[in-house]
Amino acid sequence: MYNRLFNDDWLMNTHARTPSLNFTVPLHGPLRHAVVMAGVVVAGCIGPLATAVMTSPRGATGPSVLQSHAPFASIATVIAVFAVLAALAAGIGRLTNVIVGMFVLGAGVGAMAFMTAGATELAFSETAVLPLVGIETLLLAALTLAAGLAVFRLAGPMTDIEPDDAGRTAGARSFVSLQAAACGIIILVAIWVLAQSPMRTQAIMAVFIGGMFTGLAGRLFFLRAHPLPLFISPIVLIGLAWIVLAIVADIPLDAAYINDELNPILTV
Repeated sequence: MYNRLFNDDWLMNTHARTPSLNFTVPLHGPLRHAVVMAGVVVAGCIGPLATAVMTSPRGATGPSVLQSHAPFASIATVIAVFAVLAALAAGIGRLTNVIVGMFVLGAGVGAMAFMTAGATELAFSETAVLPLVGIETLLLAALTLAAGLAVFRLAGPMTDIEPDDAGRTAGARSFVSLQAAACGIIILVAIWVLAQSPMRTQAIMAVFIGGMFTGLAGRLFFLRAHPLPLFISPIVLIGLAWIVLAIVADIPLDAAYINDELNPILTV
């Protein structure tokens, strides 16, 4: 089962083995733009539905799924929303290309994040367990990976990965793809520089800008890399950073918030 799920053949581009799925002809022109915009709008409406039962013990929306008032209902809702977003992204990807599909998926997840509370809610929640937020982020990375695999399986393969001399492109588990994923460290630098307050919009903007530079670096310096690991690595690195910083923090989060000493990474 593992080998079938993570088989790189269908993650490669057209230079590799022909995939078993019969892909549609991509749209072009104004119709293509209209479909993409519609997909983004619909994804932006679906994503926030995950926050319907994601209520903190203080009554705010989020920011934690595992530490919400009804964790099991929140987990089920988030998984369901991810499944719907993955299906939408795969449909848009088949009509355009797989990267556009992943963009639609990201739009939905971003809208979900924008609707949740931020570090302020965590800082003043007496029951918050900070390392658990990092663990939750790693679980979110796994959920995003599953959604990404589904999108690439249904809407792929990519057609613009530079092939090697043998005419084949690197798969998602190749060394060059993992090297590209290491560019995810850029997002931590961007958050450190840009997120200077726990304002939710500032934190999301820092992640957005850091993600753009991460993708740009991965694409420019590793032309043969498959992009899926690069999509996931920033989420993994933020989760690991959260766990480490939450454990080694010198003062409680509420005191750090009041004293304006909150680590920028803990604001996201």
